[in-house]
Amino acid sequence: MDGCRFATSPRRQACYESTLVRVSIVADSLALPRPLEAVAPVPYTGTYPYRLTRLLRADQDTRDVELLLSARRGRLMPEVADELREAHWNGAVGAFVHVGVCDCAPRILPPLLHEGLNLVRPELARDWIIRRLSQNRRTLIRALGNHVYTPAARFRSAVMAAAEVMQGCGMKLRCFVNVAPPDERLEYRSPGYDENVRR
Repeated sequence: MDGCRFATSPRRQACYESTLVRVSIVADSLALPRPLEAVAPVPYTGTYPYRLTRLLRADQDTRDVELLLSARRGRLMPEVADELREAHWNGAVGAFVHVGVCDCAPRILPPLLHEGLNLVRPELARDWIIRRLSQNRRTLIRALGNHVYTPAARFRSAVMAAAEVMQGCGMKLRCFVNVAPPDERLEYRSPGYDENVRR
C-alpha cells in the first residue's frame, strides 16, 4: 500500500479501489431513516448502516471495508436471491441479509385483495376504505385470519435460495439477521405477529 500512498491521484484511487473489501447489506425499511415516525424517529445518522460504516472507518484494520446498501421499504425474502446476485456483480465478497418484517407481519387482507384495494378509484374512496380498515385492524385480523405476504414454508425456501446464491458466488461472509419479535404495542395492534416471527 505504501506505493499507492504517494502515487498521483488517479493511481492512488485505483490502488485504493483494489484494496476495498465490499460487503452488501440487503435489507427492508429497518435499515432506512424514519425521520417522520411518530413513536421513535430515526434520522439517517441513527441508522445501523451509517453507524456501522462510521465504526468500520474508524478502525485501522477495517477502514478498507465498503458497505453496499440495498434497502427498500416492503422488501420480501423471495426477492433477496436476485439482490445478492447483483451485490456479487458489484464486487461484494460477503452479505448481511436483514429482511423478514414485511413477510411475516399480519395483514388484514390477503395479498391479492390488498393489491386490488390499491386500484380503487377515486383515491378519496380508497383512502376512506384503508382508514376504516386500519381503525379496526385488531378486530379484523382476529375475524378474517392472519394473512401474510410470505407463508412460512415459502419464507424458509427463499432463505435457502439466498444462502445458495451466497455460497455459489463464493461469498466468504454470509449472515442472516433474525426478525426481531414485536413489542407489546405492535402485537396488540397486529395479533399473531409474534407467532408468525417464531415460525
